[in-house]
Amino acid sequence: MKFDTGAEIPSAIGMWPALVLIVIAAIFTALATRAVLPWLRRMAIMDVPNARSSHHMPTPRGGGLAVVPVLLLLMIVGWMAYSDVTLGHLALLAGAVGLAIIGFMDDRSEQSPLLRFFVQTVAVLVALSFLDGPVFQGVMPFWLDRILTIVAWLWMVNAVNFMDGIDGITVSELGMVGAGIFLLGIIVPAIGGDLLVAGAVTVGAMVGFGIWNWHPARLFMGDVGSLPLGFLAGGLLLALASRGFWLPAIILPLYYAADATITLVTRLLRGERIFDAHRSHFYQRAVQGKWSHAHTSSAVLALNAVLVLLALPLLHLGEYVRLLMAALATALLLLAMTRAAKRA
Repeated sequence: MKFDTGAEIPSAIGMWPALVLIVIAAIFTALATRAVLPWLRRMAIMDVPNARSSHHMPTPRGGGLAVVPVLLLLMIVGWMAYSDVTLGHLALLAGAVGLAIIGFMDDRSEQSPLLRFFVQTVAVLVALSFLDGPVFQGVMPFWLDRILTIVAWLWMVNAVNFMDGIDGITVSELGMVGAGIFLLGIIVPAIGGDLLVAGAVTVGAMVGFGIWNWHPARLFMGDVGSLPLGFLAGGLLLALASRGFWLPAIILPLYYAADATITLVTRLLRGERIFDAHRSHFYQRAVQGKWSHAHTSSAVLALNAVLVLLALPLLHLGEYVRLLMAALATALLLLAMTRAAKRA
C-alpha cells in the first residue's frame, strides 16, 4: 500500500530534519510570494470585487505561482534526501503542474468548466494508476473502490477551489492537514517518509503564504494555487488511507468536506447552477454576518487543531468515538457560523 511502483515504504525521517524542511518551505514561500506580487500587479491579474465577493478592494490573485513551485521543488528534494522518488510521486507532481497551468489560464481569463474538469480527471486517473492497494480498506470490490476514489479525489480538488474565498482560510485548512500528516509520520513511522516529507513541506508553504494572505490579504492564491493544492492534498490523504490510516484521512479534511458538500447539495436542491459564483458557504455567510475574515479563519484553524488531535493515535479512545467527536466539533462550528449569519 504505497504511492510508488513497488518499493517498500521508507521509514520516517525524524523530527529535526522535518522541522528544518518546514522552516525552509516557509522562508522560500514567503520570499517567492514577495517576488511574485509586484508582477501580478503589473500584469493586472486582479480579483475585482463584485456582488458575490467576500472582499471589498481589488486584490492581486495568483499567489499559487509562488506557492506551487516551492512546494513541488522541496517535495522532490525531500524525497531524494530522506525517502525516494518513484514514478508515482512524479505522476502526482505532474498532475499538480497541469492543474496549475489550467488554473493560471483561468485566473487570466475564465475557462470552460468542462475543460477544467477534463484536466482534473486526467490528472487524477494518471496519478491513481500508481496508487497501490484499496483505499476503502477492502470492504468493496476493487473496481468500486477505484470509482469512489476517483470521485473523492475530484471532489477534494474542487472543494479546495470552492472554499478558497476569504483571507487565510485555505492556509488554515491545508496547513493543518499537512501538520496532521507530518505529526502522524513522526508518531507512526510506518506512514512512510514520503508522506512525512510532503506533510512537512505543506505546513511550511502554508505558513509562508499565510504571511501575505492573512487578513487583510495582500494577494489571493487564485486557481493556479487552489487547484493543484487540492489535488496534492487529495492524493496525500488517499495514499494515507491506502496504507491503512483511514481515520486520519477522513478527519483531517472534515471541515472543508462538510462545508463544501452541504452547500453543494443545498444548491442542487434549490435548482441553482452549481458552477456559478455564489456566497452560500457557511464561512461566507458568517463573514456576511457578524464575523470578520480573521475571526472566521481563526475559527477554522482552531477546529482543525482539534481535528489533528483526534486524528493522531494519542487519545485512548476508539476509532469510531474519535470520528464521532470530529463530526460533532465540525457540526458545532457550522452551527456557530449559521448563527453568526442569522444575527446580521
